[in-house]
Amino acid sequence: MTQKFALGAFLLYLVLGERVALGRAPGFAGLPVLEVLFVGSALWAWVRAGRPRPSLPGGVISTVGPLFFLLLALPLLGVLLGTYQVTTLYSWMLVLVPGAVLALTATVGARILPVVHLAIVIHGTYALGQALLRLDLLPLSIWGPMQEWDVESQRSLSEAYVIYGRSTGLFINANTFALWSLTALVLSCAFLRGMHRSTGIACALIGILGSQSRTGILCLAVLAVIWLVRTLRDSQALSRHALTSAVFVLPLLLIAYATGLLQRLLGGGLLGRLSSGISILSEGVRADSNMLGRVEAWQVALDYSPTDPRLSLGTLGPPQVQFISFIDNQFVAFYLQGGLLLVGAFVVALLSPVFLHRRGVRPIAPLAVACALVALTSLTLTPVYAAQATCLVWVIAGLTLSSSQALPRPVTRRTQGRTLRTAR
Repeated sequence: MTQKFALGAFLLYLVLGERVALGRAPGFAGLPVLEVLFVGSALWAWVRAGRPRPSLPGGVISTVGPLFFLLLALPLLGVLLGTYQVTTLYSWMLVLVPGAVLALTATVGARILPVVHLAIVIHGTYALGQALLRLDLLPLSIWGPMQEWDVESQRSLSEAYVIYGRSTGLFINANTFALWSLTALVLSCAFLRGMHRSTGIACALIGILGSQSRTGILCLAVLAVIWLVRTLRDSQALSRHALTSAVFVLPLLLIAYATGLLQRLLGGGLLGRLSSGISILSEGVRADSNMLGRVEAWQVALDYSPTDPRLSLGTLGPPQVQFISFIDNQFVAFYLQGGLLLVGAFVVALLSPVFLHRRGVRPIAPLAVACALVALTSLTLTPVYAAQATCLVWVIAGLTLSSSQALPRPVTRRTQGRTLRTAR
């Protein structure tokens, strides 16, 4: 019963974590009650189950441990030094949420997959409704209340979040939704099977394209190239995918073209955003005002970079509290908060698949791809601060560590030498 409750709380958090809050009002996002409910229930279920953990001594601690430690210690130092309020310690959720996801995954194993799949489908279906409204294929009389809910939720954080013409799913920000959809695509391809896999991939693609995130579409293109190269090397997979495309994909494209849906989709904001993205590659950041604004904001943040003279570190607490401007770059945000020390810990965490691979974790490819996506999106987003959107990365990590327990660790020459000496 405890585990079922934790899984239910996880589903609610994945779907409505940014939409449901206590005391929400204009200018005040409210208290994220679903986040607290999930963390508490997941950790309690983990304790009740005997605190299961992967049989990899130090495997997680040595990779994400430094980042987690700094994200806990720096805000606490800020509070003790009087530069931040006690309420700043809520930023510990940036560590508690991933820890809760890993604990729940270690507790329930593959039983977490139906919950994750349902969350992916709900977000994708909602994004499809948002896209159909933009294309005038869904009457406002039907989707009107949903659109008002979207605007109200966005405005509760800031007027800057109110963006029409892009799908956000049940998130607030379209770029955050793109990150969720990218990790949903990786998880669906790697861990789901049958119809669950097909619907998960479809909903993930709807989210990436509907969000119109240029970074998200760039990441999708990279994933498509990787998939194509691997498919061409496998003749059986090539024939299987060719048959699938002939039976399902091509008819859908023909129907979309015949009805004018494809032309309306490409003639909208998506094509314009893609064109501006391509112009950045050829003409530089000055070719796009949004990208230019981002780069200028990063420079302002780096120039600001206040340090506490008593510690020679950054802001200690979340930098957005003191730096009243957007940053949209996780590396810059971490440099602002904890200097090169925190940035280095973040890089080590992103390289965790390399360390885990050397410890005998197999297969590591899904986690490596997920970390690469986080690294790429960190250039135009702050994914670590979006705990709900990165939950699937931690699910992938948990499932990877759990599945690796049954695989023997490779024996090195040094290990063989120690065995022989022990036998003598």
